[in-house]
This record gives sequence, C-alpha cells and structure tokens, in this order.
Amino acid sequence: MATTKTTINLTNPTARGKLIARREPYWTKIQAGLYLGFRRSVDKGGYWIGRRAGEGETRYEYLNIGSDQDSAEAAGIEHTSALAKVNEWNTERLRGISDGSETVSDICRVYVEWLRISEKRGPKSAYDAEKRFERLVYNAPIGKTRFKDLKEIQVLKWRAALVEDDYEDDEEKARKQDSANRNFKSFRAALNYGVKKKYRSDADAWKSIELIPDVGASREDFLGAAQRKAFIGAMPEDLQKLATALLMTGARPGEMAKAQIAHFDKDAGILKLKGKTKKWRDVYLSDTARAFIAENAKGKIGRAFIFTRADGEQWQAHMWCSIIRQKFRPASEENKKGEGLAAKLGLPLNIVMYHLRHAYISESLAQGIDVFTVARLCGTSVEMIQKHYHKFIPSNIQERLSKVAII
Repeated sequence: MATTKTTINLTNPTARGKLIARREPYWTKIQAGLYLGFRRSVDKGGYWIGRRAGEGETRYEYLNIGSDQDSAEAAGIEHTSALAKVNEWNTERLRGISDGSETVSDICRVYVEWLRISEKRGPKSAYDAEKRFERLVYNAPIGKTRFKDLKEIQVLKWRAALVEDDYEDDEEKARKQDSANRNFKSFRAALNYGVKKKYRSDADAWKSIELIPDVGASREDFLGAAQRKAFIGAMPEDLQKLATALLMTGARPGEMAKAQIAHFDKDAGILKLKGKTKKWRDVYLSDTARAFIAENAKGKIGRAFIFTRADGEQWQAHMWCSIIRQKFRPASEENKKGEGLAAKLGLPLNIVMYHLRHAYISESLAQGIDVFTVARLCGTSVEMIQKHYHKFIPSNIQERLSKVAII
C-alpha cells in the first residue's frame, strides 16, 4: 500500500541523493489527493512520478514524468518542472483530456504503478509486468511511439518478433508461444488501461489481435506407420539416416545431431545424449536401433559425429528445417490447396522432424511402456508427457490390476 511522506525534501538534488533506493516512491503532498513522488534509483538519481486520487474503483492514478538525470535523449527534470507537470496533468485530467504526448512506454509505466498499489493485483503483479516491459517495450521502437498514434501494424510486428518461424522441436515451440501469449496479454492490459484512463479514445490498434491458438494443447498430428515410411523415404539419403535414428530413439533432432561415437556403447546398447537441461541421459536402445546406429558408426572413432550430412559436415537445425520446409511445404497456399508434397503423401501440412519424436513417444505409450520410463528416455518430464500425450496412455488400469496376485 502506498504511503505518504510529507517531511521529505525533494526540492534539492543533494537531499534526493541521500535517499535510500527503494521501489516505493517518496511522496510529497501538493494538495488534497495530489502528490509528487520520487523513486530513488540504485545507481544514481531517480524518477519523478505524479499521483492523484482515482475515480470509481481506481484508488490512484499515476503520471510517469521522467528522470532527474541528464541522458543522451533529454536533460534531467528538476523539481520545479516536475511539480509543474503534475499540476498541469491534474488540471487536464479534471477536464477529462490528455495532451497526447504520452508514449507507449509511459502508459506501461503508469500501468505498473497502478498494479503496484492495486488491492487485487499488488507488488508481485507489478514486478512481473515491469520486467516484461523492461525486456520488450521500454527500449523497443514501439515503446517510443506516441500512444495516441499507435497502429495495428506496429503491434502486429511487435508480437511477431516474440515468436520464431523455426523451432528445433515442438516443446521449444510450445514454450516460446506460451511465453509470447503471456507477454502479449500483459502488454494488452497496459494498453487497455491507457484507454480506460483516456490517454486515447479507442483500442482499435490491438483489440482484434488474438492470442496464438492451441498453445499447450495435446498433440493431434500422429504419423501412422505408412506416413512415417513415406515421410522418411522422401528425404535425401543423408537426412533419412538422422530421421530414422529419431524415430528409433525419440531423441530431439539437435540431440541426435550432436551424438558422437564416444557416446555410443554398442555392447550395453546405450546411447548417451545431452538435452536442453545440459545433463547427460542414457537412452536404452532396442536391438534394431542398436544395429542401425552401429552400422552408421562403422569406420568412425572418438569424437566423430554418428550422423552427418553427405559432405561430412555436422547437421545443424537450420539445415534440416530448410530441407523439410522446401521439400514438403514450399508454399503454404500450395499446401492448403492440397498440391504440396506433404498433402500428396497424406502428411500433416505442418510436418517437421519433431513428428518422428512424437511418433516414438506415442507408440511407446500405446504399447504399454510406462510414462516415467518414456519421460526418462526422451529427456522430458512426466507432466509434459501426461499433458500432451494423455490419449496414448493405456486406460485399462482395472484389467491390469486384476492380473496382480496380492492374496
């Protein structure tokens, strides 16, 4: 909850410099319901903030004024100027207008201040939003745009920059898209707050922009045996080998591309892989997988990669992504019309190498391998398996329990 400090001297730079850095501003009362605040920075100087009594359910309204320190962009704001801005802001707000000079960053900062003292949200929500805006808004072109001039194309470009076109696997894609949705929701809330407080009259620039759909949904594209054979068979020979290894082990493409001869124990039938956690795990191989990897390991020693391109170079994510994109889905419109290779082979139009890992996990679960073992072999969590592959987990628990002889 905000506290009012009436004995703090904010007029003198030396006095402000002696204040202890903290998140809650030091407030001085101008008149009933109107305050000038100063938030002391950890390094040097600080920032001026205006506060006034809100209307309706809003307890306070805030004005981001700026720093008292000189910068490359602007001179520092002295106490008299900050005080004048608060009084001017209060007069304009009483008349229900804004001068339109506020930037998107200004709106986000005012929104953060509201969150900080909100009884429903509080400091934790304010901290989360503030960190997102520091990373994605304050130093970005959109942050310097005047709020009243913000256009939909600017918001779309900003949102597009939060996500990527190519991902090494579906788990990475799901995480980044989920993160993009959370970032956009926080940003959108700040923009809506700006409209509510009459910094602009409409939300046309962002109201029609939807969240990325189906993030966190269970896996729906399952490749049957015939589809898996067609997918791998249409690849170049060197990529076929890497793809087959993925199908036999459930490894991520990047993990298998980094697998070296030293990581393969033929006698034990174990391949050591390092995943996203940077920790090694033992992948136990079927007899077929062991024989296949052993065949591709012939003539290689030590730190040589088991699977390489035809020219001997190590596989990189952009290489197989480019091949799959160009060969199976060269043009989205073409695929939508059923004319692309993916459509002709009866494959998902969004086909990627990760579908082979998906097939391994799905088949393993469907054939009775327990969730814990599948998660350990594939370097993921039990929660991830249950969330995305639950429909492949056998549900005949009563039948299996009946076969357990306890008495």
